[in-house]
Amino acid sequence: MNANNFKNEIKGGVQRTEGFNSLTPKPEQIPSKSIVLHCVYNFPELHTFFRNVEAILEYNPEYLEIQLPINPNNTMDGGIIQQANNQALEDFTLGDPSLKNHKFIIESFMSGVEHIDSTRPKGNTTKLVMISYLQPLQNFGLKNLANSAIENGLGGFIIPDLDILSGEGYTFYQKCKRYGIEVFPVVSPSTSSEDILKIQSLNPSVIYVRSTDSATGSVVDFGSDEFQCYFSYT
Repeated sequence: MNANNFKNEIKGGVQRTEGFNSLTPKPEQIPSKSIVLHCVYNFPELHTFFRNVEAILEYNPEYLEIQLPINPNNTMDGGIIQQANNQALEDFTLGDPSLKNHKFIIESFMSGVEHIDSTRPKGNTTKLVMISYLQPLQNFGLKNLANSAIENGLGGFIIPDLDILSGEGYTFYQKCKRYGIEVFPVVSPSTSSEDILKIQSLNPSVIYVRSTDSATGSVVDFGSDEFQCYFSYT
């Protein structure tokens, strides 16, 4: 499947998900600004992914994190996320290793974002946010990435290992900010207090605060003095 075919597949129509089961609260019953949700792009496969996103957007969460399925075995992701990435990537490429290049996958992701943005429910204000580690995005080019986000309606980025305080990361942050695209600085317990202050001086709308430097799903003692000090500081 080439990129053009993939875009045609996206635009081929998505069936509307009708209703909710009796145990699911209706969208109007949940305060929209209290929700940040996460999903993996193309999981479990393309059409079901879009139906799931359509149902999610009925709740009008403030942000929807959509993970780029390029690093399925990254040790910082928990086991469930790794499995979802593996399945999404395998379905994405239909087992063809030649399609596992970063440029193809990122372009396809952006086409998917454009589709979601253009078909979102009336009145929906959810910001669509790409979450990915830096290396595949660098291969694509951060300047190209910012331009693609502007063109396709992406609302923000979460890139845990992006240094927004210097170099290319700072340039990327400032360009996105000029166009209303949020780049969420990510801090963790190992981030120095000096760097936290520098990040705060950039006046980001949101700072993504990791509870641990370990893999997603690791046990954290939220009541410890060390954690409470870190959390209150951030």
